[in-house]
Amino acid sequence: MKKAIFKLLPAASIFLLASCGANKEGDTPTEPRICELNAITKLHVRDFGAGPTSENIFQALEDAMAAAKAADGPVEILFKPDAVYRITLPNAAELKETGTCFADQYAWHIKNATNLVINGQGATLLVTDAEIGGICMEDSCQIELKNFEIDYDPLPYAQGTIATVNLEEYWFELKLDDGFPEPDMPNFKRAGNAHGNWGLTIRDEPGGRRRYGPIPVFAESWEKTGEHLWRFHPPEIGEGHNVQNTPLEASGLKPGDRYVHMARNWSQAIAGINCDRVLWEGITIHAAPGLAFYPRGTSHHTIRDCHIKLKEGRIFSTTSDGIHMRGSRGHMLVEDCSFEGMGDDGINVHSSALSVVETPAPNQIVVRKHTFSVRPGDELVQVRSDSATILGKAKVKEVQDQGGTWLITLDRGLPDVAAGEGFNSSDNFYNLSEAATPFVIRNCHFKDYRGRGILISAHGGVIENNLFEMPEGWGVVLLYESVRWAEGPMANNLLIRNNEFRATAKQHHSAICSHIITRGGATVVTRPFRDILIENNRFYDYAKPVVELEAVNGITLRNNQVFTPADVSLKYTPVILENCENVATDKLEVNNL
Repeated sequence: MKKAIFKLLPAASIFLLASCGANKEGDTPTEPRICELNAITKLHVRDFGAGPTSENIFQALEDAMAAAKAADGPVEILFKPDAVYRITLPNAAELKETGTCFADQYAWHIKNATNLVINGQGATLLVTDAEIGGICMEDSCQIELKNFEIDYDPLPYAQGTIATVNLEEYWFELKLDDGFPEPDMPNFKRAGNAHGNWGLTIRDEPGGRRRYGPIPVFAESWEKTGEHLWRFHPPEIGEGHNVQNTPLEASGLKPGDRYVHMARNWSQAIAGINCDRVLWEGITIHAAPGLAFYPRGTSHHTIRDCHIKLKEGRIFSTTSDGIHMRGSRGHMLVEDCSFEGMGDDGINVHSSALSVVETPAPNQIVVRKHTFSVRPGDELVQVRSDSATILGKAKVKEVQDQGGTWLITLDRGLPDVAAGEGFNSSDNFYNLSEAATPFVIRNCHFKDYRGRGILISAHGGVIENNLFEMPEGWGVVLLYESVRWAEGPMANNLLIRNNEFRATAKQHHSAICSHIITRGGATVVTRPFRDILIENNRFYDYAKPVVELEAVNGITLRNNQVFTPADVSLKYTPVILENCENVATDKLEVNNL
C-alpha cells in the first residue's frame, strides 16, 4: 500500500470530514406501469395489416394509433414476439428533395397520446431509411415503450479495413466489408458538414476489448478506386474534437486498421419530446444515424434495461451519444443499461444556452429559440460566457413568442446583461427548471466506445453502482464550454458513489474530472461547480490521476480506493485539485495491483 497523495494547485483549501451537501438519497422517479392496470384494451398490429412480410408498416401503425386514441381508457399495442417489421416514411423521397432537416423526421411519430403501452414483445423495428429517426413520442403523458430491438437497413455508416495510407498526397483507402453501404449513397453526401462526415479507427485491445479512435478523421471528398475500395481525402488542417494537428498523423491511421466512416446526422432511434411519466424498458438499439435515446424536455422518465449493443459482424453501433438527455424537467432514472460501440458519449445530461439577442428593459431579455422550453415560474441563471462567471438568478414572469426568438420578462432586473450574435459572444442564461433535478444513473455498464462515460451539466444527481470500462479512462465529466455547444448549467449537488472505474489505454484521462473552456481561453478565477461528493469508488489501472477537478466550491472525497499498475512510480498523485475550496478528504487508499 502507498500513501495517498494530493496535488493542490492555487486557491485550494482542505477541511477534513466536512459535508458538501450533495443529494445523498437519490430521489427515484415514479414510473407509470400502465400495463399493471386491470382495465386495459389490447390492440395487435396484425389486425391493422402489419406483419413480418410487410414492405412498410407505417400506415398500419398510424391506424393502430388512431384506434388507441379512440378507445375508452388505457391501451396496449402489441407486436408479434421476435418478428422483424420494416418501416419508413412513405414521403421520405419527397422530403429529401426539399432539403428537409431529418432531425425531426421519424418512422413512427406518436403525438398527444395518454395512457398508452407499446409492447414489442421482442420484435425488431427495422428502419429502412438511414437518415430518419425511429420512434418518437411527443406531447404525451403516461406512456410506455418496451421490449423492442431497433436496427437500420441500410446502415448509416461504411465499415472496413484500411488498405493504404499516403501521407505525402494526403489520402487513405478503405476496403469495405461485404454487405456494408458504399459511401456514394446520398445520405453520405447529405451528411457533409463539420459534424457529419468523419470516421474512426477501431483497434483490438487485450482481453477482447476495443479502442475507438479517439481522434476523428474528417473527409472533404472521396472517390471509388476499386471494388468496394474507396479513397478518402481528409483536410490537411485539423478540425473537430481533440485534433491538434493534421488528422492522419493525429489518428495514427495505418494499413490493417479496422475503420468506420459515418453518414452522421441528428436523427434519433428513440426520442421523447415534452412528455411526462414515461417508461422506456427492454429496448436494444443496434444502429442509428445520430443519437440512440433522446429524452428532451421530459419528466418522471425511467429508462431501464436499455442497451446500445453491437450486432454480430459489426464493430460499430450508433454514430452519436447513447442517451442524450436535454432540458429534462426532473425525476429522471437511468438504470441497468449498457453502452458499447458508439461514436460519442454514453450519457449526456444538460440543458441548452439561452443566447441573449437584446435587452429591451432591465427585467427583459430576448433570446434565440433552441431545444429548450421556458415557462412562467421557471428559474434562470445568468452566466458570463467569456469567464464562466455566474452573475445572478431570476424567475420567469412571462414568455412571448416572437417567431425566431422569445421575449422573456423576469421578476427582477439583472444588471449588465451582455447581448451578442450567438452563445459564444453573449451572456448565456440556463433554465434551472430544466436541469434534470433530481436524476439517478445507476447499475449501468459503459464499455468500449469513443467518448466519455457520463457528461454532466445538471443539478441534483446521484451516479452510483456503475461499471466504467473506458479505454480512454473518462468516467464522469463535469464540463462547461461556451465555444462549441454551450451546454449547461454548471454541475451542482452531485453524489458519485460505489462506482468501479477501469482504464485500459496507455494514454488516458482522469476517471472523474471537471473542466471549463471559455471564449478566448480566459482564465477562470471563480468556482461555479459546487458540492461534489465522491465516496466508496474503486479505480483500476490508472497511471494518471483518477480525480482531477478545477473550479469547484465544495468537494468531499471519502473512502475511495485506487489500484495502480505495478510499474507506476511511487510518486504517483491520485488527485489533483485546481482553483478549488472547501475540500474534505477521508480514507483514500492507493495500492499496487
